[in-house]
Amino acid sequence: MSRSRLLATAAGSALAIMACEPASITEARDQLARGDVRFAEYVVPVTIDTITVFEILEDFLDTDPVTLADDVLAFPADAVLLTVATADSLAGGVSGELGPDTLNFSAREGREVTKGSLNLGEFDSAAQDAAINRALVALSVDNDADAPVTLRNFTLGVVRVDAAGQALEDGSGNLLYEEDAGTPILVLVADPSGDSTWSVGRSTAKVDTLNAPRLIDRLVDLLLDDVRAALVGEGTVAVGDGDSGTVAATDQLRISVTPIIGLDFTIPQSGVSFDSTTVQGGLGWADKWINDAGNLVDTAIVSVDIENGTPFGIEVTTAVIEGDFVGDVFAVPGAVLIEPLMVGPAVVDANGLVTAAVTEADSATLLGDEIRPFLNTEFTAAVDVRLFPTAGGRGALRAQDRVVVRSSVRLLVQSGGMP
Repeated sequence: MSRSRLLATAAGSALAIMACEPASITEARDQLARGDVRFAEYVVPVTIDTITVFEILEDFLDTDPVTLADDVLAFPADAVLLTVATADSLAGGVSGELGPDTLNFSAREGREVTKGSLNLGEFDSAAQDAAINRALVALSVDNDADAPVTLRNFTLGVVRVDAAGQALEDGSGNLLYEEDAGTPILVLVADPSGDSTWSVGRSTAKVDTLNAPRLIDRLVDLLLDDVRAALVGEGTVAVGDGDSGTVAATDQLRISVTPIIGLDFTIPQSGVSFDSTTVQGGLGWADKWINDAGNLVDTAIVSVDIENGTPFGIEVTTAVIEGDFVGDVFAVPGAVLIEPLMVGPAVVDANGLVTAAVTEADSATLLGDEIRPFLNTEFTAAVDVRLFPTAGGRGALRAQDRVVVRSSVRLLVQSGGMP
């Protein structure tokens, strides 16, 4: 039995349909009931035929996407505020010639990152199953003191937290940082000069970014596995440079840390998937005509022509039921299950960036009760989209990457033959 292979796009959104003239099966029957056997043709077009990655993100994410190098799309998590120095640690109320040897102290500050702060939308499973190749930590620093502040050997790491929200330590009071092959995953907060220090001027603010793909990849994996974790900063703080300065009792050094997750994935050969469920409008036929559809609809052909301009191969599986439904559509008895449609990945360069799109066309026949959901006023479509890697497994998504879907459902409705 041939089944439909339509009703989904790479974005995971079901394709809406709308009727052309005549406006209803009743009208078609009235027009053509008498005389020779004739056919009324309904062409059901797709309402959206070009879907860019940017549009996908706008639909599924709570935050606006940003861009990394090579225009690779990314999205920020919520910022975490680390107050690494306060009036007490700055020996509040000091003035005169302030040298770093005088005000030099150790600091440790951490804040839990919540799963909801990631704003991953429908890309959560992709981010969890894949390795994230590009990710940044954005730093926004405010220094209240009338003296420069320098961080020395100051690192950011990820530490699991207990039920009370406290970072886990070993028996000696050392933080239990997340590790990779036995080595703690730490990002050094350092100026581009290459040494192990990072400075901010007196009574000023500073913005900087650090490359941190391994750190952010581990943080994302933990949170999506419902494991509580915190971003922790630890190291030495030196205040002053030998010149005159003042540290007031209310002065603070605050670092706002924002993980930025790039859509540059290395995914396993088995692929990764994400789901989407939408409610769409059908043709709106009356029940009596829908129940007689087996006699009235001569043929129902689904045609699709897809241009894949993303770095991933796509397999789309769809289940459709009548009406507006909330829940697992695939598990509903009698749901119309539509066989997967597979389209190969676009041509990419060594960095996984698309250089040429690929196209594929297909058509299939809707049979029996498979037609019913599309004749009703509305239907619910659940779409499972599985992404498959290119050679090497890497793919990076940009705003201009797109999937073009040109498709239609063509129904021939038989009428006439009555005296």
